[in-house]
Amino acid sequence: KDIETPVAKVCGKVEVMKADHHGTANTNGFGYKDTAWAMMYLQPQCWIVNSWTDGHPRQATFEGVTGYLPALDVFITNTCAAQKSYTGYDKMVKGPDGHCVVRVAKGGDSYSVYMVSDSDRKMTVKSINGPYKSR
Repeated sequence: KDIETPVAKVCGKVEVMKADHHGTANTNGFGYKDTAWAMMYLQPQCWIVNSWTDGHPRQATFEGVTGYLPALDVFITNTCAAQKSYTGYDKMVKGPDGHCVVRVAKGGDSYSVYMVSDSDRKMTVKSINGPYKSR
């Protein structure tokens, strides 16, 4: 049963969100006719996928979400070679592999998404994305 879409209707638009259940099958409102129903209501600018295995996110979920939101920026904490063949991967994945940190600017008018190395204890900043305008 899809509990995500009714909750998304109540929440409304968000700026940034964590993928539900690592972006596995039948999550993030992905469903009927390959539409990401929850995303119709949430409309995030950034989607963060906490992944730990090759199936995170699932191709159908990734393509359903990004197909509905073609301007979405995606951040995946651990990627695999197969994900690079997902439709839209090269254009939409701004931060592969690392820790993802969202920093809100003073006053809350904008935020940035940092990808930080997770392969050593240095926590080196790999990329800074944004600033994104808060709604």
